[in-house]
Amino acid sequence: MYIRYIHKLHDLHLAAENFSEAGFTMTLYADQLAWGMNTLPASPHFPAQPEWQRKEMIYRKIVHYFDKGKVSNISLIYKLQIIETFYPAVLGARHSFVQRVGRALRVQTF
Repeated sequence: MYIRYIHKLHDLHLAAENFSEAGFTMTLYADQLAWGMNTLPASPHFPAQPEWQRKEMIYRKIVHYFDKGKVSNISLIYKLQIIETFYPAVLGARHSFVQRVGRALRVQTF
């Protein structure tokens, strides 16, 4: 029931072109989901899929709405969450690269 009202409110905000509000509304749904492997049943808005997939899909919608509503600073939070969840190896590689560059710069300055 709660999710149905979230979707109705989301649709109302989209119809009024309140994109940032549509994004905030979808965060209410995303907060109800985990990054787990439980299969969620199909709904009018989503196919049957694992919970993590639905949460990722909702996060991407949230990012789109926040970018369109010109609240990119909040959009960045959700982009980082997606990156941290799905691409930890990329973050680790980037971190080690930055550390190597930092060490190289320190060696050159002395």
